[in-house]
Amino acid sequence: MTKKKDEIEQTRIRIKELGKEQKWLDWVEKYADQVGELGDYTDAQRKEYLEGIVDSIKVSLDQHTKDHHLDVVFRLPLVDDGIEYIDEKNKNLGYEVIDGEKIQTTIIQDAVVKSMSAAARKVGRQKQNAKKKSLKQLTTKPQTNTTVE
Repeated sequence: MTKKKDEIEQTRIRIKELGKEQKWLDWVEKYADQVGELGDYTDAQRKEYLEGIVDSIKVSLDQHTKDHHLDVVFRLPLVDDGIEYIDEKNKNLGYEVIDGEKIQTTIIQDAVVKSMSAAARKVGRQKQNAKKKSLKQLTTKPQTNTTVE
């Protein structure tokens, strides 16, 4: 009885993996030829692109240095992946794909975070002031000069 349950569970896991593989293949079909055009993507397109390759991003704060640590977890082992030719002199013989890692860790120093925050606050204030100015212009009635004789 337990053997059957194990087989059923293994089948469920495999079906789930196949679904993930199909999503990946759909993503590759859509974006494989467009990687060089990422700069032209809208925010929505960039989001969809990243959702295709990134599984999660884990952020932690180093309490001592106040640096932010980001662990970007990819869906596939893309970090430092590559290919190795069967014969370097005769590349027509094919190659073998060398898997990389799924996690890329990066550190954002506290000084960088502070400068980004300051810049964001400045832009936010500029937008807020511009909005106030345009609202003030809309609500202020134009003055007309009238003379009484």
